[in-house]
Amino acid sequence: PQAEDSAPTALVFCPPFAEEMVTTYARFATWGKQLQAEGVVALRFHPFGTGESGGTSGDFTLSSAVSDARSVAELARRRLGPARLGYFGLRLGATIAMLAASQQPVDLLVLWSPVINPAQYMKDLFRGLLAKEMVHEGATRVRHTTAEMYAELEAGRSVDLMGYEFSSQLYREMASAGKWPETPPA
Repeated sequence: PQAEDSAPTALVFCPPFAEEMVTTYARFATWGKQLQAEGVVALRFHPFGTGESGGTSGDFTLSSAVSDARSVAELARRRLGPARLGYFGLRLGATIAMLAASQQPVDLLVLWSPVINPAQYMKDLFRGLLAKEMVHEGATRVRHTTAEMYAELEAGRSVDLMGYEFSSQLYREMASAGKWPETPPA
């Protein structure tokens, strides 16, 4: 039998990365309230180094975000005793949700536009920075090429990615991320 305060379903919300997190913040809050009205508990959190969590953006890594998601899921299991537990993730948050579910099985995954190739996603982020400099800032020459940014990261230094510190550890994790599983782990 279920405890009186148990939830039938609980979803751990895994937010996207950097500016995508900022632009979806209000939407995640709204969805959480809508789900609550339907009897689904939404657990929203910000991985260490993001949003309203401790740390700085330079502290954010894939491995720490996966660990944080797993901790939230474990807290939900202990405190809420849901009949079904899952992850909901958007963009890089969907990738984090999938990685967390691979390590800690859950009943369901809701993955919206997951980043299935983190190395390519990282390249796209750096290209976006260069485009911003050229188009939106009217630069006639980029401040740093992608090759120079990669060299900084390879040397163990962080780079500024549109106001977010992108650490060399995050770079290594994204560059070496494995392939997306053919069958999601839930």
